Amino acid sequence: MRFLIAVTLCLSPAAFAGRPFTPEELLATRRLDDPQISPDGKLVAFTVRQKSLEANRDLKDVWIVPFQGGSARQFTRDGRSEHPRWSPDGKKILVVGQRAGQDQAQLWLYDLEAGGDARQVTSLTFGADLGTFSPDGKWIAYTSEVHPGCSGTTAEVDSCIKKRLEEQQASKVSARIIDHVFARHWTEWKDGKRTHVFVQPAAGGPARDLTPGDSDWPTWRLGGGDDLAFTADGNEIIVSAKPAQREAWSTNGDLWAIPVGGGAPKNLTADNHGDDARPRPSPDGRYLAWLSQARDGYESDQWKLKLRDLRTGRVSVIGDFDDDASAFVWRRDSKGIVASVLKRGRFYLNTVSLDGKVARFSESATGDDFDVAPDGSVAVVVSGMARPPELARQAAGVAPQPVTRFNAEQYAGIDMPGAPTDLWIDGKDGSKVHSFVLQPANLSGRAPLLVLIHGGPQGAWEDQWGMRWNEAAFAAQGYVAFRRAGPHLRRRRVVRWLHGRLDRGPHRSLPLPRLARRRLRHRRHVRIDRGAVVPRI
Repeated sequence: MRFLIAVTLCLSPAAFAGRPFTPEELLATRRLDDPQISPDGKLVAFTVRQKSLEANRDLKDVWIVPFQGGSARQFTRDGRSEHPRWSPDGKKILVVGQRAGQDQAQLWLYDLEAGGDARQVTSLTFGADLGTFSPDGKWIAYTSEVHPGCSGTTAEVDSCIKKRLEEQQASKVSARIIDHVFARHWTEWKDGKRTHVFVQPAAGGPARDLTPGDSDWPTWRLGGGDDLAFTADGNEIIVSAKPAQREAWSTNGDLWAIPVGGGAPKNLTADNHGDDARPRPSPDGRYLAWLSQARDGYESDQWKLKLRDLRTGRVSVIGDFDDDASAFVWRRDSKGIVASVLKRGRFYLNTVSLDGKVARFSESATGDDFDVAPDGSVAVVVSGMARPPELARQAAGVAPQPVTRFNAEQYAGIDMPGAPTDLWIDGKDGSKVHSFVLQPANLSGRAPLLVLIHGGPQGAWEDQWGMRWNEAAFAAQGYVAFRRAGPHLRRRRVVRWLHGRLDRGPHRSLPLPRLARRRLRHRRHVRIDRGAVVPRI
């Protein structure tokens, strides 16, 4: 035993000191997202992104890998492709891509049997996004931005849009007249445009705008997600949206059923005054599942998983997890759902039966970006604060097994911190606030404390890889990084108390720098007399 201890000490991380983790290494990291399993369960299509300093943007392409393991192959090579979607027969892949010389991304259809170059599905002035097949493979639905005053056929709408765009570009006036909000999302002006849902035959043919009018379909939502889906029979598209007059003033989004053949949308959730999002009809057409909040005007309300029996109309909550439900996917046999739930700063997969019985899919924390295979296993993107994203295969009850190793070679020679440790802090109001602590790799002496505060106490900061804020990058500079995960991960009453008190409540109930120093003062590797507080913006 003494010999084993001696060998272990000799083989400590300090003995294998490598190069430090730098901003350049962060930018070179390849990030995986949006895994889509083929109908036969043999392949996974996904998007790989990597920062390019030369192009000053993300390079993104679609890759395909055998689900049971094997070499991944690059499917697109234009550096501007994403959002792969399989046709129901598995013979085609629909991709959102922007080719050289194009101003906007369009939809491209790849025939896996015939081979050759892809067929361009759309050629709209403002491009296309969120392309998806109907379950019978006959239709393709997607979104595109339009000017609400433009109507008629797709060709007439696009001609009207081009004319307005030319007039705008020719104008010498840069001032904007804003008569409704949202007018700007992050760095992009809306300029009066609206997002609409279009549908067209998959075999080719004219497209139709199913949502004409002065509203966004689907409504823009922080965090994204595909908020439209075909019903199992392909006759309707379910979209999450809210009328323009309340878009910026209310969180009450509803689910709308829109006939593919044309007609007025039908509100499916008029009786709920909170937000309704991510509609997902079951493969057999019997049920509709979605995420729902109960209260209007309360953007941090708990997300619960709801189920509607389309035969009887009965609505029930089948996923009340105490914490927020996140992404979810139907099992292929329609007998249940696999849902990702945020628990103490980490995502765990859960199985949910139609009668609301919940069981942990696996005890291993994974992520909220996943798809379910015909055999019930999942393809999931796994990452952590100090662990770059990779694709993994996970069966119920077992740990994730790696499918890709995009970042293995790069990170093999980098000194990365270990996994973060959990820390609980007593707030002034008596609540327990969950936090993470990440210390530098090979730390032998004492390091200054860096307190990271995220913008908005109602939100959460997860144990996930991030490009905007990366805790490992701070730790690599010699700091012990302290980060509050978010109060609602432990007790939702704290969030309710903070609502309406954002100007004073968070700072009074949780003076983070002082409480963090007090909680960490006995840790021999932490210098509480040196450090900094960094706000997340």
